[in-house]
Amino acid sequence: QTTILVVDDEEVIRDLVAQIFEDDGYQIYHATNGYEAGMMAERHRPDLILLDILLPDVDGRAVCRHEKIGIFQKRRVGRHQANLNRPV
Repeated sequence: QTTILVVDDEEVIRDLVAQIFEDDGYQIYHATNGYEAGMMAERHRPDLILLDILLPDVDGRAVCRHEKIGIFQKRRVGRHQANLNRPV
């Protein structure tokens, strides 16, 4: 099932967006701030993150950069480990 993390400090917006996607069968996770978004993204690895830029604790762009770096680091580590297991 495709997963989406909805990040917004306004409950009405989070609920509205979640309802639209849940009606189409997506699994929705919620976060109310940048810190929560990072924790939820790490825990659930969503397929898509819908991210408010104006969050109360951390700018949404900083969250986006953090998640992008994390994804690239995991890919790099995974590729490196795969090469170690290959016969020489």
